[in-house]
Amino acid sequence: MLCQAASEMAIKVMVLDPIVNCPASSIAYDHMVGSFDDSETVHEFAKRCAVLTVEIEHVDVATMEKLEQQGVDCQPKASTIRIIQDKYLQKVHFSRHGIPLPDFMQVPRGQVTYLAIL
Repeated sequence: MLCQAASEMAIKVMVLDPIVNCPASSIAYDHMVGSFDDSETVHEFAKRCAVLTVEIEHVDVATMEKLEQQGVDCQPKASTIRIIQDKYLQKVHFSRHGIPLPDFMQVPRGQVTYLAIL
């Protein structure tokens, strides 16, 4: 959808996707095949972009932080992605900003923290 809207405004969109014939590749300005989990691939991709954005939050935040330190304009910011990747932190963030939520609590379990909505 981003590619479609951007094309109407003459904005060139490059897509990074591991699938050779991903749906966006047919309408994007350019398509780089690669994983968004591979730091080196993401760095190479970012060199070609004026602004780096993400469609899903399942990305390597540490790589995004490094890119920001190198002057890459990441939108949303890595700090935002870090919050939305952790549903507990997300709820804490919303709560601190007065957004109504059901009761919730942190449930630690090994290396992973789960969110319990009561």
